[in-house]
Amino acid sequence: MAKPSIFTVIRRRNPFLLWLGQLVSTLGDNFEYIALMALAYHLSGSTLVMGAVLVSYMVPNLVLAVFSSVMVDRWNRRKTMIYSDVIRGLIILIPPVLLLLGKLQIWHLYLYSALYGCITPFFNNANAALLPSLVKEEEYLAMNSLMQTSIQLAGIIGLALGGTAIAFLGYANAYFFDSFSFFFSAITVFLLRVPKMEVIVRPVEFRLPQFLKNWWSDFLEGLRFYKVEKSLLWLLLIASMLNFAFGPISVLLLPFVENFMGATVKEFGWIMSSVSLGTFLGAIFMGSVGIIRNRRRWILVAVAALSILTMCLPSARFFPLTMAVLFGIGFSLPVANIPIATVFQERVPDNLRGRVFGARNFLAQSLSPISTALGGMVADLIGVPLTIFLCGALAFSVLVPSIFIPHLYGLNLQAKVEGRAE
Repeated sequence: MAKPSIFTVIRRRNPFLLWLGQLVSTLGDNFEYIALMALAYHLSGSTLVMGAVLVSYMVPNLVLAVFSSVMVDRWNRRKTMIYSDVIRGLIILIPPVLLLLGKLQIWHLYLYSALYGCITPFFNNANAALLPSLVKEEEYLAMNSLMQTSIQLAGIIGLALGGTAIAFLGYANAYFFDSFSFFFSAITVFLLRVPKMEVIVRPVEFRLPQFLKNWWSDFLEGLRFYKVEKSLLWLLLIASMLNFAFGPISVLLLPFVENFMGATVKEFGWIMSSVSLGTFLGAIFMGSVGIIRNRRRWILVAVAALSILTMCLPSARFFPLTMAVLFGIGFSLPVANIPIATVFQERVPDNLRGRVFGARNFLAQSLSPISTALGGMVADLIGVPLTIFLCGALAFSVLVPSIFIPHLYGLNLQAKVEGRAE
C-alpha cells in the first residue's frame, strides 16, 4: 500500500476544496498584511506603533480563542467557518473605505485590527477541529503538509506581488482583494461534505452566570487533557516561549528592510516571499517524508536552525543574502510545526479537539502580544538589528534545556513503523 502524500490527498473533494479556499484567502491576507504594516509605519514612523497595531489584533484574538475553543465543540464547525469568513470579509472593508474618503487615522487601524482579531479565532479553532475529520489518521501528516503548502504558496505569490500591487494600485485595492478572498473561502467551505460529529449537548440556558459556568467547565476539561498527555504539555510550554522570542520579528522586518537595506515596500514584499517559498518547499519536503521515526529530533533541529538563522539576519544586509537567510527560516518552520500538529491530531479525541486545540493556541500565543509590544519599544531604544539578534538568542536559550526534557522522548512512541514502536 502506497504511503499517503499530499498528491494523493489533494485528489479528493474535501481536502481539495479546503486547500483551495485557504490558498485564495491566505493570498488576500498577505496583500493585506503588507498594506497594514506599511500604513502603520508610514503614518506613524514608529516601530512601537506598528507593534501596537499588531497587539490590538492579538489580544482579542487570544481572549476569543479561549471562548471559541469551547463553542466549536458545541456548534456546527462548517457553519462556524462560513460565518467567520463572511464577517471578516465585511470587516476588511473598513480601512479602504476610510482611506478613499481621506479619513483614515492610526486609531482606525487599532479598531480594525481588534475587530478582525475577535472573529479570526472562531474560524481557526473550527478549522483545526474539523481538519482531522476530513482524512484518515495515517493521512494526518500529508494533510497538514498540504495545508501548509496552500498557506505558503499564497505567501510566495501574495507577498511577492502584494508590494508591487500596492506600489502601482494603492493600499485600498489590497484590502478589497482580501475581502473578496474571504467570500471565496466561505463558498469552498460551504461545498464541503463533512461527516457528523459528536457534539456537547447542554440545556438551553440564557442566564449569563450559568452559561459562563458551563463554558468554564468545558474549557477546564480541555486543560485537564494536558495533565494526561505530559508530552503535549511540554510542547505547549516550549512553543509559548518560542513565540515570545520570535514575536517581535514580524514588526521589525519592514523597518529593517527600509532603513538598513535601503529597500521599499515593493522590495519588502519580495524579501518576505522568500520566507514563504522556504516554508512551501519545507512543507512539500515534510509531505514526501511519510512516517517520521524520531519526531523529537526533527523538531529540535528545526528550532535550532530558526534560532541561529534569526541571529544571522541582522548581518545579512545584501539583498540576495537576506533572502537566503529568510528562505532558511521559512524552510525550518514546517519541519518543526508539522510533526507537532500531527502529534496533537493523533492524541486528542474528536469531541475534545476544539477545547484542547483552543487551549493550546491561547497558551502558546498568550506571550506574543507582550513580546511584540516590548520588541517595538526595545527597537526604538537600541535599534532594529540588535533587537532581531536578541530574539534569535532568546529562542536558542529556550532550545538548549528542551533537549534534556524526558517527556519529549514520548513524541516518538505514537507512530508505528513496521510493527515496532518508534
